[in-house]
Amino acid sequence: METCCGCMNLKQGSIASAIWSMIIGTLVLGLYGYLLSVMYQAYDDPSVYGFRFYLYWAEIAVMSLWILFSILLIIGVVKGIRGMFLPWMILTVVFIVLEAINLIQYFLVIALVFTNPITAVAFILAVVIVLVNIYAMVCVSAHYRQLSTVPGSIEMQPHYPGKHAI
Repeated sequence: METCCGCMNLKQGSIASAIWSMIIGTLVLGLYGYLLSVMYQAYDDPSVYGFRFYLYWAEIAVMSLWILFSILLIIGVVKGIRGMFLPWMILTVVFIVLEAINLIQYFLVIALVFTNPITAVAFILAVVIVLVNIYAMVCVSAHYRQLSTVPGSIEMQPHYPGKHAI
């Protein structure tokens, strides 16, 4: 793979993937922050929050890490430091797997999904997000492999490829 989306080199595509991750992470942070505020307003007693409360906080923690790792990815891409790609790549795989599980959950209750327009839209958005994240992962991993072909490159040593500049 030499290009991302047919119009960008791998370096630009990797930066675009990081920006995509930051946008999605920020939107999900806002969504779960809103859901937590609704939960706090609805119940005065914290003992009734249940599993969903902890799930929302876990999602906020994971999305915060994903945004941080996206920033690390941008720094790693710009400086050519392969080791800075790994946190983003690992967390993105985890995110893809979790979203795939979510899609399977939607698929198992498919009759319920398409009776409510909101859940139908959520299902379609989740499919699009998973597909774009898979492509972003392919692009970033291709750039990661491309940097490994440089003779004498070390995992955390900067490499500045001249022909792949932004």
